[in-house]
Amino acid sequence: MNPPPHDRENLPPLTSQSAIEERVQLLIGRAARRQIWLLFLDDEDRQLPLLIPVQDPPAQPAEDDDRKFAELLAYVQEQTEARGFVAVIERFGGLALTPADSAWARMLAAAASLAPLRLHGILLSHARGVRWVAPDDYAALRLREADSA
Repeated sequence: MNPPPHDRENLPPLTSQSAIEERVQLLIGRAARRQIWLLFLDDEDRQLPLLIPVQDPPAQPAEDDDRKFAELLAYVQEQTEARGFVAVIERFGGLALTPADSAWARMLAAAASLAPLRLHGILLSHARGVRWVAPDDYAALRLREADSA
């Protein structure tokens, strides 16, 4: 699939969950490999022409990955007009969150809390498409994991 052309002035602002999901579906779509994507938005919530893939991440984030991702986000903010970002976890499999997906989503949210950029959403690119990952989704999975331990 070829990505849509980037004309920021004519792109609608990504101000809703559905608008973000549609844009991620256009750009990334169904999972093709294991990676994490970072899409950046300006102060009007319009997508910037910067899309960073983190290819072949480990199965689980490392203990200090939140700090490393926060440093990357701060660097992008310093070098560009970025004021926000969207994170996409891409992996093969179904649409249900796995414990690894939950761990990555929690890490990305933690990184956002340390960074100067606002997190607009976390999505999952899976074998059949794209889905929104709400904070309750990965927090609830963490609670279930703790209950079963």
